[in-house]
Amino acid sequence: MMGCKAILTGLRPDFVRKMVHGGSLFEKDAETRGTLKETLITYL
Repeated sequence: MMGCKAILTGLRPDFVRKMVHGGSLFEKDAETRGTLKETLITYL
């Protein structure tokens, strides 16, 4: 979907470590937040 902003929430620490060690970074394409609650407070 063009024009949409991706926001990733609730990623487990072990999964994030695997992503970082594997070279997968989403800094340019998506925003990351710790919890869904945090995200909803920010955007609603």
